[in-house]
Amino acid sequence: MTIHAASQGATAHAHMLATPQRAHALSVGTLIDVSATARRAMFRVPVALTSGAWLACVDQGSADLPAEERLWSVLFAAFGAIRRKSRPTDRAGFAVDVRRDGRDIPILLTAIVSSGDDGEPVITIHLTAEL
Repeated sequence: MTIHAASQGATAHAHMLATPQRAHALSVGTLIDVSATARRAMFRVPVALTSGAWLACVDQGSADLPAEERLWSVLFAAFGAIRRKSRPTDRAGFAVDVRRDGRDIPILLTAIVSSGDDGEPVITIHLTAEL
């Protein structure tokens, strides 16, 4: 399966998270399952964020917005990036602004579609720097 996304080179890190280790990564917190919210944001496949993406964009303690709203921002940005691409590929690059110290800081993210543990399509959202 492919998504319409910004092309970037394949990486060993992305492949590792797409192997049968995905369930383990979810169980130990390396990946954060956001599929329930993602379904409400029109995703049709399971979606997870890497712990780095989660910490940078969603779980910010006393930030100005609740974590649920920040998660929606990430998911809507990912969905929009995927839909805007004109050619099939397995990834979509996008950015979300995160407020830190009174300033909006763009955080670069990449959504990658791959096979889950049972061969089903899944999406993992990474910090682009993680790839």
